[in-house]
Order: sequence, then C-alpha cells, then structure tokens
Amino acid sequence: MSQDFDIYLEDILEAIDRIQEYVQDVTRETFETDRIRIDAVI
Repeated sequence: MSQDFDIYLEDILEAIDRIQEYVQDVTRETFETDRIRIDAVI
C-alpha cells in the first residue's frame, strides 16, 4: 500500500471514531431534529 492510501484510511478511521462519539446515547428522534449533529455525521 502507498503512504497516501494509509493516510486516507487513517482519516476514515478517525472520522468513524468521531461519528460514534457524536451519536453515542442519542435517540433517533433527537438525532433527526439536531441539524448540527446531522451535518457532522453525514
């Protein structure tokens, strides 16, 4: 694998970690009405 590919994968893994933090303990109803959280996750 190239170094660029490794960096790309690391970025994806970091984004997944942040998304998990953003939605942890959040109900679907709360998520659906929180535009900031939606923008951060999607």
